[in-house]
Amino acid sequence: LHQVVDARTVDRGFTELHRVTVPPSLARLALGGVQRSVAALSDATIVHEEPFAASVPGAVVIPHGVEERSTPDRDEARAALGLDDRLVVLSFGFLAPYKGLELLLEAGRHLSPDEVLVVVAGGPHPRLAAGGDPYADDLRARFAGPGARFAGWVPDADVSRWFAAADLAVFPYPAPFSSSGALALAFAHGTPVLLSEPLARCIGAPAELAVAQDPAALAQRLDRLRDPAERRALAALAAPVAERRGWRAVGTAHLDLYESLVR
Repeated sequence: LHQVVDARTVDRGFTELHRVTVPPSLARLALGGVQRSVAALSDATIVHEEPFAASVPGAVVIPHGVEERSTPDRDEARAALGLDDRLVVLSFGFLAPYKGLELLLEAGRHLSPDEVLVVVAGGPHPRLAAGGDPYADDLRARFAGPGARFAGWVPDADVSRWFAAADLAVFPYPAPFSSSGALALAFAHGTPVLLSEPLARCIGAPAELAVAQDPAALAQRLDRLRDPAERRALAALAAPVAERRGWRAVGTAHLDLYESLVR
């Protein structure tokens, strides 16, 4: 189960944020029922983060795997993507309300556009786009400017370029309910990461990798991270977290689980 929701947290704010069109009481019943049914009907159910196991009876926790990827040369990647020498702060993935993108973009407005560029790389979330939700267009209309670039959908050939070119990848998710594939990509490329406090707690990351969910606080942290030494320190703190989630460790955990079920 890639996405796991504590049904008790589903209220009107949750349904509005996730663009769920049924009443909260029905959403709670449906989500809880699906998760319990999957667990009851499966020989084993895997979730990707420890906190999610509480919502899925008997779940086994195996992290989202971090690939072994080659990282392009930083300067070549920047040239290919049309980036200059500003601090490049990357948000990668589909544009969706639950990712806290407004917080990052508001923080960017506190900083000089001559020194910091916030890049939002990714297209509209398919579920929202299919329903005609204008979230992605509204976000661009509100925040596009000299200090913010909306790169749109990223072709596969450019994924590694973006993580190589970025000085920092930020994941300001206010309430994590799934493991982040984009975070796994940042780990794979050794890109320094900055996380929301709830996301850091969810994945068991050091508190030093987290920042408060406040635009001014985030802006102050980004300003300090213009110092390459500060970014190297972040990368060093993230390395053990990435190692625990490497494909070798994750693959071994899956094999052990499968062998136990066969026995």
